[in-house]
Amino acid sequence: MVHAVTADISPSGARFKVPTAFNYKLGEVIDVHYVELAKTSVLDGIHQKIQYRVVGIDESYENDAVKFLRSVRLSQSDVIERFIQQSLVDESQRARHDNQDKIIRARTRGFEHTYLKHTCNLPLFFSGNELKLALMTENNQPIWQYWHDERNQQTLDSLFHPERMDMLTRPGLKGSNNVLYAFTHEHQGKQLFFSMMMPEATREQRQLFWHVGAKRASWKAFRLSVFELSDKEREALAQHSTELNLDTQSLTHCGMLQEIADTSSARDYLLTEKPRLASKELNKFRHARKSANQPICLYFDAQSRRKEPRYKFRSPLVLTINNTQAEGTTLDLSKRGLSLALARPIDIAANTMCSINFKELQLYDKEVPLSEVPYRIVRISAGGKKLQLEIEEKKETIKTVHFLNRLITHNQDKLTPNKELLPTNELLEGLHDIMLDKVVCTPVFASKKGSAIAPSVIGVNYPLLPHLALFAKLGHEEHFSLEPIYKGRSNTLLAAPMKRIDGAKPQYNEIYISTVKFGTRIQSVETQLLSDFDSTKERIAFIKKAQTIGEFFALRLCAAPVFDPFTTLLSLDLEELAQISLHNARNLEKEIKAVVGYGEIVDITEEVLVRLELTR
Repeated sequence: MVHAVTADISPSGARFKVPTAFNYKLGEVIDVHYVELAKTSVLDGIHQKIQYRVVGIDESYENDAVKFLRSVRLSQSDVIERFIQQSLVDESQRARHDNQDKIIRARTRGFEHTYLKHTCNLPLFFSGNELKLALMTENNQPIWQYWHDERNQQTLDSLFHPERMDMLTRPGLKGSNNVLYAFTHEHQGKQLFFSMMMPEATREQRQLFWHVGAKRASWKAFRLSVFELSDKEREALAQHSTELNLDTQSLTHCGMLQEIADTSSARDYLLTEKPRLASKELNKFRHARKSANQPICLYFDAQSRRKEPRYKFRSPLVLTINNTQAEGTTLDLSKRGLSLALARPIDIAANTMCSINFKELQLYDKEVPLSEVPYRIVRISAGGKKLQLEIEEKKETIKTVHFLNRLITHNQDKLTPNKELLPTNELLEGLHDIMLDKVVCTPVFASKKGSAIAPSVIGVNYPLLPHLALFAKLGHEEHFSLEPIYKGRSNTLLAAPMKRIDGAKPQYNEIYISTVKFGTRIQSVETQLLSDFDSTKERIAFIKKAQTIGEFFALRLCAAPVFDPFTTLLSLDLEELAQISLHNARNLEKEIKAVVGYGEIVDITEEVLVRLELTR
């Protein structure tokens, strides 16, 4: 018999505060007698035991002498539900209780929406071993763009070849994660991609891959986490098949691709001995050039990302590049952009300049220079016939841009807009629910306090990961302390990378943490940025000492500015909350609006130990 106290309670479950001295097990069935209620309540059945199953055991980060048991009710008794109803004696009290829940939920969802709009990870959806859908955010474009070749064609599908996906989506495997190493190689004007997952290679092949790849500017390490979708999640997605032009019912898995290393730590991979293997051993890790499948790319918000609308428009033209000419036809048009189809394929790379002769449009206005309009090639189709271009804005092209704008404005009734694929709020809600179960990082939201930027909110899932348990123990009550990371480094890790500069990309830093403990109590914490170490030898000594005297963590920190924290779903939540409590709706809007920076904390301890060959 254990004396316990309820921490919170509902008709279907409870959270109990219990002494640490006893051995509790997950899945164990416990009998609960509500002794205090039995003294004060006259409800039938309140004296009887109620059975619960333990579904979670949480540490108390304030007090080592207690733990918290999360449990679900097994007994058929409805006595707790009746007690709760009795306690909320009148309608106003019930309404206040319900509204308090809605206020807490709205605030949580507000930060969840902001996280999903700004995460640096790339969410992916698969049907069996085929990639079908990718979700874009404010900060994950660098990962998406990394997998584009010299034609600016997306090659991400070839990263997930059938053999690799079979390993990741084995029947009965609910979730898995693996480290992927990658680099690119230029060969005869073609960009070739190489990637290797840890279980796919022998130790010698991995060492060779590291030695060849880590010397290149394209070197990256990613963590790929794959989760099986539940029947409920698949049913929710199945309702949006028409909207996405995709058989969503066939979606079976969800994945998260996150970058965990780049060239800043590339030298670590060269410390291992280079094996005596021929370079051709790496050919098995080269991606196929042909891709039969192009995933749909969807932005996680219902707001348009286009700078200007596009319209379907057909008109003959001639493209000239490097003294080579090719005839074609426009497919769609905007003031500064153009899609076209050529009569024959042309072998060119993205980001090269060409000129367009609008043969027919030139006849409309001979004063405007339309025979040699300079355009930059943005993307080339796999067949080399379809191109996307954007105009090079300079003094000479101002007249052309004005002409195209007039052409579009005066023909609005005749031109058909080229629709952009935007998700509905219902689809976003479905994706929101799926993604939040599969968070593989710790989001940090930063706000301005006076003239300084400081972390204000951290998003966590329970049970806490070991490095988060450390921050919880250093904090107080529901607050976490991030001082070991940011104290004395706020300019490097917060102010500079979160400065609102157009086109700013997420900035990354590695931080190493050594903790000394006495039992479960933390005696001291020492932290060093990767750049703080004078040499690799000094860094390895720091890690070895940490492993000997306490715990070692390696974390990768990301930081980026937030220009607009609001999403369509958040606006809807605020409208709903305003009907309950205008005061709380305004406070939440103010709190979210104050977010000026977004960051992520990712645990890379295992990967750092592997690359430095310090695993035990």
